[in-house]
This record gives sequence, C-alpha cells and structure tokens, in this order.
Amino acid sequence: MSLLLGRCAASGALGPSATVAPARRRGQPLEWLLLGDATVLLDSGDDMLHVSDGRLRDIAGHVRARIRARLRAGGGYEAEEHRRMVARLVAAERAARNTPDGYWIAADDPAAASQAVIGTAQIGSDLARSAGSPCSPTGPNAPSGCSACTAAGASCSTP
Repeated sequence: MSLLLGRCAASGALGPSATVAPARRRGQPLEWLLLGDATVLLDSGDDMLHVSDGRLRDIAGHVRARIRARLRAGGGYEAEEHRRMVARLVAAERAARNTPDGYWIAADDPAAASQAVIGTAQIGSDLARSAGSPCSPTGPNAPSGCSACTAAGASCSTP
C-alpha cells in the first residue's frame, strides 16, 4: 500500500468514481437516480422513455465533435493527433467533475447525490440501464440500436 501513496489520488478529479443508475419500484411508479453518463430506458407499454444525464456529454463539445469528425473521416485511434485530442477531452472532463458548471458523478463528495437527475414513471415490466451509451435497448418493445431510440417512438429526456 505504501508504494501507491503519492502515485494514486484518493480524491478529487483523479480519484475513484462511478456512473450510477439505481432504480427502485415499490408498487408504482418506478423511481430512478442518475449520475454521470448513465442512461435508463423505461417501457411504458406504448412507447419507450429514454432518460439520461447529459451534463458529461456537454463538456468540451467542440473537442468531442473534432474527435468524431476525425474518426468518421478515417483517422485512426493510434495517431498522435487523436491521442492529443483525447487528452484534452479527459483534462476538460476532470476539471468539470463535480462542479456547478460541469457534471456530477459518484466519487469522494457525497454532495454529488444532491445534484443527481431523479425522476419517476409509470412503466411496464422492462427497465434497461447503461453506462456511457445513449441507449441500451432490451425488452419486447425495444428499438434495435442507439439511433433507433427516437425512430421507435421513444421520448428522450435529458437535463
């Protein structure tokens, strides 16, 4: 353990953290709480409700757009330019972690829980949760892929 001291952060932007998406049902309705890049899909029987915490996605949007454009144009993950852009994105995310103008994630600050996206919904039996994906479809009424969320009639809700 002493070998790790000074090399591993126990708190702050470099400390351990987690995306969370707990849900509970005590009769109706279902209650959920989201922190980080979590997504919950809820099957209401007639359509799907897509709920996510979009605050992480909004950090350094211009850098994310450049990374996506470069990859779509055939640029690889191994190129030095790609590594530099990802490093800028990671630095921006770390600077914005658990800050009022950034995003909130479960880490060493219990106050993050008060910043969670929370909600309730009357739903059928299906619930899908995902970390980092805009859509994690399951169940009989689920769309076939991420881009199909809205095509399948899902209602999208992001803060």
